[in-house]
Amino acid sequence: MAASRTLAARARVIVIDGGLVPLDSDVSALGKSWIWRVGPPGADVSDLQMAEVQTAAGPAALLPLAPVRPKARRTALGLAISWIRQTRYGGDSWDVADVPLAEASERYSVTLHSGAVQKRMLSSNAPEALYAIADELTDFGVAQTVLDITVAQISEAAGPGAAVRQLIPIL
Repeated sequence: MAASRTLAARARVIVIDGGLVPLDSDVSALGKSWIWRVGPPGADVSDLQMAEVQTAAGPAALLPLAPVRPKARRTALGLAISWIRQTRYGGDSWDVADVPLAEASERYSVTLHSGAVQKRMLSSNAPEALYAIADELTDFGVAQTVLDITVAQISEAAGPGAAVRQLIPIL
């Protein structure tokens, strides 16, 4: 375990305790410039050891995580594509069947590719989408055995989150 290893005398360490808090997680803070003074614990903000950093809050901490385990199965209506969403908030419990939705509403974009060419984009309000047979034949000319897809959850506040792109076999 890394925490139990012995370090050299005077080695620098970062102590993560109750003093570690997010700088800001409110949507109203996005794009606003902030000045932070950082330095040794217990030092006064006017101390010469303090460094001043000016930065603007970006949306990265608010973006949804990439969905996982995309899969597709052929049905009478077309390809039923599904995935599992992840969450940034409240998703650590083993007692729930599905992690809580950390967004005001659930939205996804699903992009179907043929190599570098984007063939079709679907949208969904649930962790599933239907790729109709007629659309598959229009896009590819024949029924596919493998799909090259990208799936991303969309945040109302921060936009598209991280995406998963994967080749998935059609079951």
